[in-house]
Amino acid sequence: MRARRCRGTAVASVVEQREDESSFLSFCSGLIAQRRASSDLLTGSYETLPAPDGVWAFRRGEQTAVAVNLTDEEVEVLGERLAPWQGSIQRM
Repeated sequence: MRARRCRGTAVASVVEQREDESSFLSFCSGLIAQRRASSDLLTGSYETLPAPDGVWAFRRGEQTAVAVNLTDEEVEVLGERLAPWQGSIQRM
């Protein structure tokens, strides 16, 4: 398997990412599957939730809250700790 270089960083091919459950492609595919399976995420109303700087937190519908830590630091949001660049979907 050959990795391509992008701005000095090795990037896995799509084939490699499909085979790797921890890849970014697999992560995005999982998010899309969750959205399709949830009426809250498909048609629920959107409400921004309070969160620290660099964290995107929102509620969709009646039972779903989402938080994404877009920083290089661990943060606490929606009652849980998120590692850098980690996200969480909570069903309430």
